[in-house]
Amino acid sequence: MIPAPLVATIQAQSQMSHMLAQYVQDVGIDSDGNVRMVTMKYSESTVDTQGNPGTQDRYIQAPFLALTGIPNLAIEDVNIAFDLEVTTAEEDVTKNNADSTVNTEYKSIWSPVTAKFSGTVSHSSEQTRRTDTRAKYSFNVNARSRQLLKDL
Repeated sequence: MIPAPLVATIQAQSQMSHMLAQYVQDVGIDSDGNVRMVTMKYSESTVDTQGNPGTQDRYIQAPFLALTGIPNLAIEDVNIAFDLEVTTAEEDVTKNNADSTVNTEYKSIWSPVTAKFSGTVSHSSEQTRRTDTRAKYSFNVNARSRQLLKDL
């Protein structure tokens, strides 16, 4: 999650560099592998050694790419900032149910008395345990292009 924007930036820079190389190849280099040149002609007023005025044709050659400009884009600074909140909740419920029945009978051997007893005991309990965990993370990533080596 954190490096994905940086990786995308690097891939974009790589694609731009490839496109620049393709542009130079397509526009600035001819089919023989030579730099495409533009020849410009202009006339200049001159005076010969006898003082006679005249004109002389002059020529200037320049690389075509120097006249058209190169689409050179570079990503120099990248700021990636985002906040992430993680929330987990857990609930644990424990239920206990217990029923107990007791039946008993009493008979006397010496007398005609009898007794019957019966009883029921019931117990129910419930425990609930809740846990909430929250965490906030803030990420701030800065990337800058490195300067090229000037003195090799």
